[in-house]
Amino acid sequence: WSELRQQGFARTRNGDQMPLSIFRCPFKRGTEGYEKRLGIWVEALPKPAAIMTACDLYAVDLLDACKSRNVDVPRQVSVIGVDNDVLLCETLSPTLSSIAPNHIEEGRLAAIALAKLLARHRSAPRTVHCTKKIVVMRESTSSATPAAALINRALEFVKTHTAENINVSDVVAYLRVSRS
Repeated sequence: WSELRQQGFARTRNGDQMPLSIFRCPFKRGTEGYEKRLGIWVEALPKPAAIMTACDLYAVDLLDACKSRNVDVPRQVSVIGVDNDVLLCETLSPTLSSIAPNHIEEGRLAAIALAKLLARHRSAPRTVHCTKKIVVMRESTSSATPAAALINRALEFVKTHTAENINVSDVVAYLRVSRS
């Protein structure tokens, strides 16, 4: 599935003249070799860069690599994942933009394909593409000023911790900024 997403992405953007770099690694995800190669790759990209990952979990790895190599997201590198795992996307820092699957449309297309298959009793295998996607924009692709991004992170922190007894010191500690 990740190879198919990569091929579809490359086909769709063939008209532009921007260079395309694809991360390939012989090491398994989560290993030291994988993390090192990903860091080297992201650091070597011409900046600014935009990176689409095959899924939100790979975007987590990418954001970690950016942090370890002091690559600023989103000013130097914008990152977008796929699947819109809301719990994951909203708890990352910066929050992760992601392409949300359209399960209703995918189900509708699958039902149509199944009905055609059952009506003919036999059919050659074919691929059905769901082209209606929803992009959920978050901080990882934001073009806001650094001050606006900081304010947004503070607001998100307050929103997610409203049930707790938080104060200004908690927000400052989370943001890693001075109180002033």
